[in-house]
Amino acid sequence: MAGDFDVEAEILDEIISYCVKIKLLLLENGKIYSFGLKKRLKPVIDKRNNAKDKFLSQKLEKESVSAKENTQSKVKYSKVKESKDIVVEVVTREEETSKTEIVEILEEVPLKNENILDEEKYSAIADYLENQTMFCTIQSQQKITENEVLEHFRFFYEQKVALKELKDQTQDEILRNFYFWVPIHLRTTGKKIIKLTPANDQGKGAAAALEMFELLKK
Repeated sequence: MAGDFDVEAEILDEIISYCVKIKLLLLENGKIYSFGLKKRLKPVIDKRNNAKDKFLSQKLEKESVSAKENTQSKVKYSKVKESKDIVVEVVTREEETSKTEIVEILEEVPLKNENILDEEKYSAIADYLENQTMFCTIQSQQKITENEVLEHFRFFYEQKVALKELKDQTQDEILRNFYFWVPIHLRTTGKKIIKLTPANDQGKGAAAALEMFELLKK
């Protein structure tokens, strides 16, 4: 500092000591302060401190928001993952649903008011069934009684009416569908099932069954 003012260090030291003595300067913790300079710099220092405090406050707030968003993201990811797991599980179960299970589901379809059974129409087709050779054949193949055949047919008929699947079908078409439905229905209810026709493969079996139906309805 003495070099900056081009004076001897001893002289500068005496000047500073005198200024401190008459309180032009302030000595604190080995450092010299100027009352006037301190007063003039106070607004600048306060502004700098306020800016520093504001910066720290914003930083803490940002970190708090980030932590909250991170937590929400984890929760959201967890919910999305759970949703995907559910979808995968549903799709997997749906793919594994067999024809037998589908029949079980359909059998639970209740009759709605608009699908109240037309007893006169049902009686006509039930009588038609009893007069077909198929009626006795089903009893023989499935080891069930006449009344059981009629009970199964009524259940079948009510179900198809509820599902609106008998529209525009002839009596022969309805009986043919019943003929193929009976074995599946008995399987789902746990009763013994007898194959309709022996065959080496599924295609030949279906063709043989259709051929048998044509013969039975005569």
